[in-house]
Amino acid sequence: MIAGTSVERWPHLLTDAAWDPRAVDEAHVKRLLALHAVTGGRLVFDETGLPKKGPPSLGVAPQDCGTLGNIGTGPLVLRAEVLADDPASSRP
Repeated sequence: MIAGTSVERWPHLLTDAAWDPRAVDEAHVKRLLALHAVTGGRLVFDETGLPKKGPPSLGVAPQDCGTLGNIGTGPLVLRAEVLADDPASSRP
């Protein structure tokens, strides 16, 4: 729960509220950079398919699932990490 909110406000935020996802992403990145300044390195992306059985869920579809080694049903998870020039100082 977030301070100053209630359970009843979440459906409004998720379905009806007007907000710009790109602006939220930009604010998130700026906040992360303020906390952990990046001075050099590489941005590395990793995609992992997670197998899922059972009833349908958002983002679940037959697709390449690396953990299975073939086509499976499940969502994809995308990670982004900074690999610093000095491996001892790398931080996700």
